[in-house]
Amino acid sequence: MTQPNNAPTTQHGLTVNLLTAMTGVVDIYNLTIVGQYPWLLPSGLVIEQLQVPKTSSNTILWRDQTLPVYIAGDMPQTSLPYLLVIEGENSERMGLLIARPPELIQTKIASLRDATPELDRIDPKQVSEFCYEVVIWAEEKYQVPDIRKLFNHVTSKI
Repeated sequence: MTQPNNAPTTQHGLTVNLLTAMTGVVDIYNLTIVGQYPWLLPSGLVIEQLQVPKTSSNTILWRDQTLPVYIAGDMPQTSLPYLLVIEGENSERMGLLIARPPELIQTKIASLRDATPELDRIDPKQVSEFCYEVVIWAEEKYQVPDIRKLFNHVTSKI
């Protein structure tokens, strides 16, 4: 019998899996989205981040490629937005526009807790339609986006 990650269910295998979850470190981007819980995005999905001119278009030109783009939250009139170029499955790419610079953080996987037990304290108005899961990190609520759903949305708008 195997576990979902195909590790054997021996005591040693279980111990290794628990240690990995407790001591494993992950690099993630903390994205401030105006009017929503911040997003946590695995850094491995982000190809590049840069400031770009304001746009209301559903596409953006990046390295001679036209990418579908999602504008996350409200964009203030006073500053340039940040573009995160995200890579999905099969080398597909999209742009995510955010108002504030992303913060790269490194944290233990075990420090990210599922917020399901605290559903009564989650404000649904602050959860994106592309939210996969709400988690708690450093005693604050964050949302992990459903990248597949986000890609499907932006590519359907082109």
